Amino acid sequence: MLTPERIVEQAQVLNEKYGFKNFKLKGGVSKGSEEMEAVRALKKAFPNGRINIDPNGARNLNEAIEICKPMEGILTYIENS
Repeated sequence: MLTPERIVEQAQVLNEKYGFKNFKLKGGVSKGSEEMEAVRALKKAFPNGRINIDPNGARNLNEAIEICKPMEGILTYIENS
């Protein structure tokens, strides 16, 4: 599940099967900009859902701020342990 389309597809299956509407994207695998594309796609598919991301510490603080600041109103929670 490494493309926005596949991530949304998986989320739709989880929504249909279990009723999930809120999603936490485990990131740190792709470039931050690519992961934000997936976040935007999830929010588009689930406009009333909560979309969170955990990049597993793959981003330094400055990079995390740079890529996440434009996501205000899209991301509900950002974890960067």
